[in-house]
Amino acid sequence: DAVQKLHSNLKSSYSKFTSQEKTFHQKGETHDELLNSIKFMENTRNTVVPKELEKARVKESKAKDDLEKNENSYKNLHEEVTKSKAAYESEMTKMCELFQTLDEKRIDHTRDNLWKCTNLESRICVEQDEYAEKMRQNIEPCDIDGDIQLYIKYHKTGSEKPPNVAYKPCRGRALKVQVDKGDHLYSEVTLH
Repeated sequence: DAVQKLHSNLKSSYSKFTSQEKTFHQKGETHDELLNSIKFMENTRNTVVPKELEKARVKESKAKDDLEKNENSYKNLHEEVTKSKAAYESEMTKMCELFQTLDEKRIDHTRDNLWKCTNLESRICVEQDEYAEKMRQNIEPCDIDGDIQLYIKYHKTGSEKPPNVAYKPCRGRALKVQVDKGDHLYSEVTLH
């Protein structure tokens, strides 16, 4: 905000300065023209009326006073523009240095965090590789046939099939079931 205010102050001062500069140069030209006309009148004194010469000198005197006033205003505005510019440049330099410091800190912070993340990722990869190597060492001596036989030995439930389930009729009625193949438990059922 301070830089923005100084910038608008500088713009305003510069605008006044350029306007005053034009006025100052116009007044200077007017004064020079009046001086030239007085010199011309003095050189041709024989044909010029003294009252006209006196009027020209009064005009030149007023023009000289206006020129001096405008020159003072022009100098003051020049000093104001110079001071405004110096204040703006000083504040702008401070702001740019602050931005540079903030950017350097931001870049350093980002770099530091990326460095830490990369180191962590690297360490995790090394640990995962170590665990994978332990796993490879554990499964390397695996004997598929031997392990199956070992599992059967410790977890077998018997070598005979369980008996068939018998049907028990309800209310004393007999139910005949025909089975095409083999002996079936349900071939003769009596319902009570």
